[in-house]
Amino acid sequence: MRHLFRMAGVRTADGRLPRVHDLRFTFAFHALLFWYRAGADVQARLPALATYARSLRRFFADHMPRARGLSPHTVLSYRDAFALLLRFLAKRLGRQVIDLDLPDLEPDGVTAFLDDLETGRANCAATRNARLAAIHAFARFVAAQHPEHIEICQRLLAVPFKRARLRVVDYLEDDEIGAMLGAVDPMTADGRRDQALLLVMLNTGGRVQEIIDLRPRDL
Repeated sequence: MRHLFRMAGVRTADGRLPRVHDLRFTFAFHALLFWYRAGADVQARLPALATYARSLRRFFADHMPRARGLSPHTVLSYRDAFALLLRFLAKRLGRQVIDLDLPDLEPDGVTAFLDDLETGRANCAATRNARLAAIHAFARFVAAQHPEHIEICQRLLAVPFKRARLRVVDYLEDDEIGAMLGAVDPMTADGRRDQALLLVMLNTGGRVQEIIDLRPRDL
């Protein structure tokens, strides 16, 4: 992060490089500025600002990887879901992402977002449900941490999953596995690489992304 700040030539008023915490303060500053310009009751919105920013950070930085022990791939999937959701809501409400707060995560907007995934991004029902699972997980987390917002969390949890057609699980028989491995030439560098990748996938059941992310130090 500091490397990016240095490359961009961004420094604070006293000449130092910004800290990661400064990004959170930037969010708070711009949210307050937007509320003042819009004539909103800033004092009434302050609890929502603190809850929204703090909850998102704790949800992704602490709750998911540490409290629940979810894999980095699941965390990234949930992060992508919220990146899409927040951009959609910002466009729908005519604001910047940084100006959103917790009350903007209301069921009508979430439902419109899920519908847009299918119509605008050509996602299937299973992908829609995966994005909704991320939203439900965040709603349960906020409800447990901030009971004063339990009503909006209950409304989010009431958004239903969509029935998805079950996919047939395809698998290879022993003779098919043997034929596939037999087609690899272990006398060449590429063949040995392919054989190693196939054997790892067949013996571990690893996801494609997990196999791609493998490095020599992982062995």
